[in-house]
Amino acid sequence: MRLFYLLFPLAYLGLGSSYASHLIKKEEPNFSVNYQDAQINDVYYSYKLGNPKEILAKYPEFLYLDGIKLFHKSFDRLMLAKVIAFVPQNAQDFNIHYVISPEYYQAQFTGSQITKLDSGLFHVNYSDQLQFNLSVTSDADDMSSVQNPHFINAIERGKKMTLMASSSYLSTVEQLSHFSELFYNGQILTYYIPIGSRKTMVLKYYLFSVQSPLVSEEDFIKDLKHQFFHKKSLP
Repeated sequence: MRLFYLLFPLAYLGLGSSYASHLIKKEEPNFSVNYQDAQINDVYYSYKLGNPKEILAKYPEFLYLDGIKLFHKSFDRLMLAKVIAFVPQNAQDFNIHYVISPEYYQAQFTGSQITKLDSGLFHVNYSDQLQFNLSVTSDADDMSSVQNPHFINAIERGKKMTLMASSSYLSTVEQLSHFSELFYNGQILTYYIPIGSRKTMVLKYYLFSVQSPLVSEEDFIKDLKHQFFHKKSLP
């Protein structure tokens, strides 16, 4: 089951077949990468799935990335992941008007029905297999107008955890909720960081409360390989 291809698609980032793709696992969730040595299509990731209290006891810094108060709720399993990808796109390609558009999410969730409920708020129906609501907030907005101040803190904390993120062209926080299955709630922090001409570092933090035993690292790895080892283009 392509769980993460549905929920965490990175293929829209535009990795081309003219480059060799490299998938590199890091054990520590808050790993760092030397961007000067990294090549286009290098994809680094870390993945943890387990008891929330045990994970947070070992990696307490991630508590401060929780913009949706995920850790204030009771659940048995937490999925924590970090991905850094170097893509052959200019950071300006990921502008706020594009990343909050229905077309953007339609391109991500191929074959799904995207319904815009409000500005930056969508309902995703993936062939009746999986449904959820998705809201997106960006630092391109007037952050003082954001109703949830925890989003502001999450974006700023993420910048402090990875120093390169402080120079991001655009930062977003996506909240996923009202799942029909697999998860309870989730949050994705994304930073689009310009490195040079047609080279962008995309940093993502994932925090999800898990309800299904089908969610696994194996699926996460399979989908990263599928997304980055095939020719894709920016929709």
